[in-house]
Parts: sequence; C-alpha cells; structure tokens
Amino acid sequence: MKQSFKTSKLYYGFPIFILGYQDQNFGHNITTCSSSYSLGDWLVIGVGSEENVADQIKYYQQFTVNIPDEHLMLEMEQAGFITHREKLKHLGLDYEISERTQAPILEACPVVLDCQVDRIIEEDGICHIFAKILDRLADSDLVDDKGHFKNDRFAPTYFMGDGHQRVYRYLDDRVDSMGSFIKKARERMTRAELPEQIETERLVLRVRRVADAEDIHAYASLPEVAYPAGFPPVKTLEDEIYYLEHILPERNQKDNLPAGYGIVVKGTDKIIGSVDFNHRHEDDVLEIGYTLHPDYWGRGYVPEAARALIDLAFKELKLHKIELTCFGYNIRSQRVAEKLGFTLEARIRDRKDAQGNRCDDLRYGLLKSEWELFK
Repeated sequence: MKQSFKTSKLYYGFPIFILGYQDQNFGHNITTCSSSYSLGDWLVIGVGSEENVADQIKYYQQFTVNIPDEHLMLEMEQAGFITHREKLKHLGLDYEISERTQAPILEACPVVLDCQVDRIIEEDGICHIFAKILDRLADSDLVDDKGHFKNDRFAPTYFMGDGHQRVYRYLDDRVDSMGSFIKKARERMTRAELPEQIETERLVLRVRRVADAEDIHAYASLPEVAYPAGFPPVKTLEDEIYYLEHILPERNQKDNLPAGYGIVVKGTDKIIGSVDFNHRHEDDVLEIGYTLHPDYWGRGYVPEAARALIDLAFKELKLHKIELTCFGYNIRSQRVAEKLGFTLEARIRDRKDAQGNRCDDLRYGLLKSEWELFK
C-alpha cells in the first residue's frame, strides 16, 4: 500500500548538464543544471531567478546545453558549486564558441544542444526558460554512417532525490527499443497460441505451407469462393505463392494473429479450405473467417473445422469473444454462424462487397460464456 510522504522537492530522474552562456562580467561561463525536458525542437530548463546565469541568459537570449557522461563528474560538481568567477579557465575545460549562439561548447561533453530563448516565465523564484533547439551536436563515435544517433553508446548521469538526500544514478549497458516489450508480449502470445496441427472426427487442421499453394489456388481462384469471402479471385499460382510467403505471415505478425489452418480431409494431404482468424479487434477479441472448395460444400466440414478452432482459441488464447462477418447474400456462411452459436449483433446496410455491389454486412459475435453453454 502506498503512503504519502512530505518533501520540499522531488527529483525523479533528470540528466545533469552544464549550461554554457555568454557572461557580461567574464565573457563566457558555465553552471551545472539538472531541471530540463525536451520535446521535438523545444527545450525547457529551470534556473533560480536570483542566479547569475538567469541574468545572463535574459540578456543574451542564447545558451548551450552540454551533456556530460560520468567521466566529467568532478568538473560538473565544481561548475555548480563555484560562484562569482569565470569557471572555464579555472576548471581547465577546453571549449569552442558556437557560431550560432556565441555560447561555449565543451569539448569533453559528448552531446551539446545549441539553443535560442523563445520566452521566460518566472514563478516562485524559478526562471522557466523556453527555447528552440537550433542544432544538435555529438561526438563522431555517437553517430552512425547514416547520421543516426547511437542511443546505446550515450550514458548521461541522472540526478535524483528529495529534500532529504540527493544522489547521482548511472546508466548500465541495457538497451531496449521502444515498443519492444509490447512486441515481445505479442510474440509470446503468438508462439503459445496454436499447435501446428489438430484433428477432428473427419478432418486434420494444419498450418498452410507454400507447398500447398496449388491446392489453395484451386479454390481461391474461383469467384464463387473468393467474392463471398471478401477478396477478388487469386489470378495466378504465383500470386498465391507470394501470398503464402509474404502477405499472410506479415499480416499475422503485424496484427498479432495466429497462423490459422488449412482444412484437410483425413486420409489425404490436400488442402480443401481454410479456417483462421483474420482480424484482431481487441487483445481478447478476434474475428474468424473460413473458405472451402465448392466440391466439398454441403458436408459440414466448415462447421466442424471452425468448432475446433473456436474451442481451442477460447481455451489457449484466453479470448473473451470471437466475431464473424459475412455479406447478406452469403446464406451458407450465415448458417455456419448459427450452427456455431453466434448471435447476429448488427446488420450494416448497403455496404460494398469485393465486386463493388451493394449488400448488407452482417456482424456476428460469440462470447466465451455462451460457447461454454453451447458446445
């Protein structure tokens, strides 16, 4: 259980930087800061209103943000504690003067931001300085051949603490790309989703392979199969191969969908149809779809295959709901939905099918709780 605590301030992790600026008294000067944030080309820093740096930045309207790593900790502290004197020469820091802002750029700092003041807001003894970043500079070993910043090579020091104690925190070598945790979670879920093959009373449901392209093209190329299923007939065998090699796996990976199955009659190894999830509506809501070669219509193969996939998905994928869509003229698909216990939830009128014809779009849904009672 969390509890309230009282403190005059809380620094929850800010990179330390050395502020470089022109100084009316000493020519150029520096001081240490830790309060800042950056978004796009904007930077906001905070300095005490009574400090010399505040007066100088108000006057010159320009400054540099020099971001050190842990090798410059002594100089960083000295730049903050020493006052009322020219610090650059005293600390023996090498620097050059920015052509854009006339503020010092510290050679020892791996990353430097050149900034132009836009406005300053004073509140409770603090100057909140809003500035535009004119240029970003980095040591050559922090920039790759394409001009991209090497995030994993840069290790600024972070300032943390409260009114009682303040400390420095250092980065370690761990680096994870943004979005990687969501991606890993989805990959884990995908890997654990479905076995490569399952069996029903009369069917084998297995993952489709490129070697199955000819069998799949035999029915996916037929208008009476393709158009009701919502896609144009596949023109060539090469198109089907490309779909199996690229489009299908890339879609599944992008939308975090299980691979789905080809339908095979026991005693053969020929794919005569498919049953899979073609759309993810929510983390625990998938949409099911199916196709079947006309030579096998009327035998109950689609309900049998879909029933097995639905049962497996509710158990293994922890789904809350499975949805199904079909066009108003697709009576066969409607019968399948009814046989499986789906409820018609919506009739969207005058949508267009894959041929551009106006028709109703039917939306069915099946809850896990309903399936447990229905099956």
